[in-house]
Amino acid sequence: MKKITRILSLVLCALLLFSAAACAKKGQGGGTVLPPPQEEEGETISSTGEKLFAGGQSDYTIVIPSDADEYEEFASSELNYFLNLSAGITLPVQTDEDVEYSSSSKFLSIGDTSFLSQSGKTFDYNELGDSGYRVVTAGSTVFMAGARSEGTLYAVYDFLKYTVGYEFYAEDEIVVDSLTEADVLAFDLQDIPAIQRRSLGYKPLWDSATLTRRLRLVDFSQDFIIDGHTFGTILPSEDYQDHEDWFEDVTNPNSQPCLTNPDARKQFIENCKTLITQHYEGGGNGRFFMLGQNDNAPFCNCTTCAAARERHNGRISGVLLDFVNAVTEELDAWLAETYPGRQLTYPTYAYVDSMEAPITFNNSTGTYNEPTVRPREDVVVMITPLSANWTYSFSDSRNTSLSTLIRSWGEITDNLYIYSYCVNFTQYFIPYNNYNILAENYRVAADYNMYAYYEQGANQSATSGLMELKFYLISNLLWDPYQDADALAEKFIRQYYGPVADYMLQYYKMIRIWYGHLQEEIDPPFQTSIYADICQEKYWPFNLVNNWQKNIFDAAYESLESLRQSDPDNYEKYYNRVKKENLTLTYLFVQLHSAQFTNSELAAMIDEFERYTALFQLNYYQEGEYTRDLLETWRRRF
Repeated sequence: MKKITRILSLVLCALLLFSAAACAKKGQGGGTVLPPPQEEEGETISSTGEKLFAGGQSDYTIVIPSDADEYEEFASSELNYFLNLSAGITLPVQTDEDVEYSSSSKFLSIGDTSFLSQSGKTFDYNELGDSGYRVVTAGSTVFMAGARSEGTLYAVYDFLKYTVGYEFYAEDEIVVDSLTEADVLAFDLQDIPAIQRRSLGYKPLWDSATLTRRLRLVDFSQDFIIDGHTFGTILPSEDYQDHEDWFEDVTNPNSQPCLTNPDARKQFIENCKTLITQHYEGGGNGRFFMLGQNDNAPFCNCTTCAAARERHNGRISGVLLDFVNAVTEELDAWLAETYPGRQLTYPTYAYVDSMEAPITFNNSTGTYNEPTVRPREDVVVMITPLSANWTYSFSDSRNTSLSTLIRSWGEITDNLYIYSYCVNFTQYFIPYNNYNILAENYRVAADYNMYAYYEQGANQSATSGLMELKFYLISNLLWDPYQDADALAEKFIRQYYGPVADYMLQYYKMIRIWYGHLQEEIDPPFQTSIYADICQEKYWPFNLVNNWQKNIFDAAYESLESLRQSDPDNYEKYYNRVKKENLTLTYLFVQLHSAQFTNSELAAMIDEFERYTALFQLNYYQEGEYTRDLLETWRRRF
């Protein structure tokens, strides 16, 4: 208890120091004046001498391929949208078959247009991968393209960055310079992310493809013919009740198929072919086919499966890989014959029973023994460790099991996919403290040349808990994990919270400090795994929460008052952004410290909580539990 009191005093002292500074020196709109962040050294790109636009006029045309896909069409609309936002211009859009190219043509070329090869510029699509891109100027034309169309979109965003100052912070915070004229720049840019496929699972992103794309992310399910736990979809036990030997438990609709039964495997493969055919014939163009074990179901342990497991160091993952390798080999041969030119990649889970790689560590040599099986080149292993503590980095001693897991799988394949978690599923209103380890984890992923990274958050609801900041950090650090994460966080906070940024920066830092104490000092150790109960009074004492309320949030509201009359639109914008995060403290007050308030005070807090959770669409307070039910519970209590 003495430890808790001591660290609480230190945190409060730090907070009071921030508050004293705020009282002593005010910036625009109030708030503590902290040293401004150092400006990043921008890359200078010279002008070609051509004008992209001037005085609301432009001679340029946007050109897209005649067979442009959705991404390329979206890229052209984004280009026009932000040019219009900046300068009030809208460029005509034509396909490459409708224009004639020359070195003097004034085109903004999006994607692999027919005249790209005529420009003399080369694009190494193999090097660019899924998301990399090039922006180059040839004559008077600017070419923007990636190996895949999402890379082409990111090329457009880079063009906009240098041309009109485009910067994306959040769905409701996008920066574009207001310009009357702009030069055509002599571009020669190439950018390739450290991790090619980057996904984030949050309700706002699931609801908005535009938000996902502007964050330079892809939907987890994008380009999948089927995804998730697919064994039950491919070979549903209810359809094969007369084949008891095909399943671990034929009466269980979630049962795993027997991985060693040749007849079950044959039918499994035929059903895969049917699903692929239906997808292609229906106009689909998916390139991933998930071979994912059923969720939370035991694997078959018949005599043959048990013997196969023993051959793989007792690891069911080896039996699973044998099965997946056999299935994919047959599917690839069938694809080559039936759909020439089509190629699929097959992700499979390292999950629950199949988590450990089929490889053993030799203590005497300090190395791993030769694996009993390796995934085929087009099989991607998706590591999905539910039990890891995602508030510690992969390299932290408290996550040894996770780092060992990654290393062991890295010994047998370069095709790794991490399925991570960035929220506490029992507490959506409390910030999940993994801001400090995002960059480190992504660097590990990059060092292992991991193909893909998925962060699962709250897929049922938007949240408080600095959600917008988390989106920004994750999207930027997945692209380049070698950036300064703290500098990125400060950059976002200053832009997003404007006149009250200093207060919100204090809040962000105080949360980090307090979580650091909880994780390092509490005995027994404070756990912040994805299902840990972190909403307890001992973790969030009243004095701490109350001081944050008074010295950060109430002070922020007070500093905004000058805008109420002079700039009501910005007043409402910044007030609501602060209020959204303030809901965390309201939640802690009502949930943990109701004895500190009168019934009328509690009623007012609950009413306000209801109003703003509805406004911000914070519809769930934990996984599967509606906020409206929480409100009903509170009202019954008080």
